[in-house]
Amino acid sequence: MVGRTVKVIGAPPDIAERMCALMKRQVGWIQFNFIRVADANNFERFVRAIGIPSQKQFRIGSDGDVYQIGDQGVTVSGVTAYVHGLLVLQPTALETWNATVDAVNILLKGSSSDFYSETVCTKSIITMLVTGFETYCKRRFIEIEDEGIHPAFDGLVAKLTKSPMEREAIVQESTSKGISPTCELAEERIDFQNYDRCKVAFNKGYGIKFGQDLSVSNTLLEEIQRLIKFRHRIVHISPLLNVLNDPIAPNRDYAEKAIKTFNDFIQGLHAATLRLHTSRETTTPIG
Repeated sequence: MVGRTVKVIGAPPDIAERMCALMKRQVGWIQFNFIRVADANNFERFVRAIGIPSQKQFRIGSDGDVYQIGDQGVTVSGVTAYVHGLLVLQPTALETWNATVDAVNILLKGSSSDFYSETVCTKSIITMLVTGFETYCKRRFIEIEDEGIHPAFDGLVAKLTKSPMEREAIVQESTSKGISPTCELAEERIDFQNYDRCKVAFNKGYGIKFGQDLSVSNTLLEEIQRLIKFRHRIVHISPLLNVLNDPIAPNRDYAEKAIKTFNDFIQGLHAATLRLHTSRETTTPIG
């Protein structure tokens, strides 16, 4: 968004609505250095403002209210808000992932160098990273629809469910909960910690291919899958004991590489989801 021209006034209603939805959703984590706004009557004339990132953020809750997060000299993060027991505001997918990275780095800095401490610390970090991966992918998958880009729902249902009859059940359940069918599918039917199902969901839903659109190597994708399997062993076998002749050495160096691997993947996936908006803008000019 930095340096982009935003033409909302005078744009077709569906385009204006989509752009507003994107800005409402993402203003919580995008920092603007400058912004240019076009004159409604003359798109060749712009008003330009230059500034610095503010400590204030404004987010739109699901109840339609505007929430100010933070202020000058006040730093807050991970804000979640409930109104009458209903969730109306939560951290974005990327904010949640960044909090995970902060947490594992704190854990890494506080670990001692003895063998057992390093082993447990590293395995705890791997477990947290995989959970963060799952949370980011699920939340981002839902956010994309909130930003005005709707997935190929029927294709998703056909690929990720066992029976065509499940489509109607998903629609009915989503209606009763007051959420979209996509949200119901993502929350209840897609295990985003399962790499293959996560890959299929983004591919069939939004046309994002992990092997092509994330600007990461196949080696990195293979390592992500190994780390997810390693987490399964940690949780279901032992967070303390190592397997004899295991090629994985759960030490500080391994933990640091795992953090970088997951972060590179998440940043690549996030960039790919943002490009969905760019591709739609090029096919439907604004203004």
